[in-house]
Amino acid sequence: MAALPWLDAVKQAFLEQQFTLQHRHYLAHYGDSDFLIIEDVDGPIGRYYLQRAAPEHLIVDISLMPEARGRGIGAALIADSQARAAATGCGMQLHVATHNTGAQRLYQRLGFVVTATEAGYQRMRWTPPATAGT
Repeated sequence: MAALPWLDAVKQAFLEQQFTLQHRHYLAHYGDSDFLIIEDVDGPIGRYYLQRAAPEHLIVDISLMPEARGRGIGAALIADSQARAAATGCGMQLHVATHNTGAQRLYQRLGFVVTATEAGYQRMRWTPPATAGT
């Protein structure tokens, strides 16, 4: 947005409109998901939509402000979600834009593998480790 020659108020209105439309879409299609605002001591720094349903939980969306990235916040949220999914015998899945290589590296580090590529996105899946005796 910084490169656009718009007034700051116009940029802010545009971003709020885009958020509202995307949030409505998520509510319409993933209404049973958890919607979490991610905050630090300075206030909101991101959001996390997580649908917890068997057999696989779905990360609908996770996004952090640029200044909050690379601090382990996303990894911690996803790792916690993986532990909770595993506790109920569920795996996890997500979609990531093919050009978002930073996010892809994070997901791969957390054990997600690419299962399909379609329309500019990779579908990735995580399967919980087998537990002893199963």
